[in-house]
Amino acid sequence: MTRFTASNSSEATLKSSRKDVWEALTDPKLLPKLTPYLHRIDVEGDRWTWNVAKVPILGKSIGTTFTEVMTFDEPRRIGFTHDDSRSDENSGVE
Repeated sequence: MTRFTASNSSEATLKSSRKDVWEALTDPKLLPKLTPYLHRIDVEGDRWTWNVAKVPILGKSIGTTFTEVMTFDEPRRIGFTHDDSRSDENSGVE
């Protein structure tokens, strides 16, 4: 698997309660509605398979699917590590 690193730091002030934000960020049916190019998330226990729609890049369309082991420390942290047992996948996120 090819590896690269990217980061993004964002800050916002929300009028929603921490509980409502947590519920949105841990809802695999809602996240694709809020996230550009995320087609759907399939859930099997703590394994979430993220299906990313094809994105046009330099005249080509690239899409991917990757499975993450999800950990939740409510309401503070959501962790995700690529499922190493999925050697058939060409991408992952940590």
